[in-house]
Amino acid sequence: MVSLSLGTAQWGDPYGVTNQVGRLTDASVSEIVSIAIALGIADLDTAPGYGDAERRIAHWWEDFAVTTKVRGGLSISARDQVTASLVTLGCQAVDACLVHDWSSLTPSEAQRVAADLETLRTEGVVGQVGISAYDSDDVGKAQDAFSSLDRVQVPVNILDRRLVSDRLILQSWESGTRFIARSVFLQGLLATDADTGLGKHPDVMNFHEVCRRQRISPTSAALDFVRCLPWISQLVVGVTSAAELENLGEIWAAAPMANLIDCSSLDLDLIDPRRWRT
Repeated sequence: MVSLSLGTAQWGDPYGVTNQVGRLTDASVSEIVSIAIALGIADLDTAPGYGDAERRIAHWWEDFAVTTKVRGGLSISARDQVTASLVTLGCQAVDACLVHDWSSLTPSEAQRVAADLETLRTEGVVGQVGISAYDSDDVGKAQDAFSSLDRVQVPVNILDRRLVSDRLILQSWESGTRFIARSVFLQGLLATDADTGLGKHPDVMNFHEVCRRQRISPTSAALDFVRCLPWISQLVVGVTSAAELENLGEIWAAAPMANLIDCSSLDLDLIDPRRWRT
């Protein structure tokens, strides 16, 4: 069954190209957490690189399963990074730990961080291990490095369909790897009809225009497209207010609508945020 995970990048940083709020206040975080608990959201996705998000999670980690991340290209070991995260979170173990910079690692760096995480998994310090990927090549490299690949977080949305029918992704899923979707709203571009910057990209404008013609909520269209993919088990969503999360909860509670929107983009300068010049 597909579930929602609450992303926490906005808890520690002014993350998101459409974010008009900036780093969330303590009051906003508290309200969002209350709504998340009421909606039955049981997972938080975080990382040491998200400003002080881990410190803020420390108030509520007992209410959620926490996924954090490490980097393999640093001089500090994965064990020491996880230990630092546990101290900040105030807990003794996390549900999962992913390698954040997997796509940029050399083969030796990849092997080393994978081995470190698998040792931590054996010790019970992390429940599951995996990577944050950008393409199927990352998944192939991870399959070579990990003896057992538990989780892979990938970018996928109604415009970015590169991985939707990828053979390696499907094979890995069938072998038991759990796939988590991120960039479901492309940092808000698919949920907000922005009239500046990347919001004026023809593919984004076309998506919103098709939604208007068919009288479909862009948020619903974007969310339902991803949660109907059979190989996705979880979606990471970030919000800047309790109202946004309540809206997502209402959409999530309804049966997914049939996907009537045939929108996609092959423009990597749009669908890959690493290439954005904003």
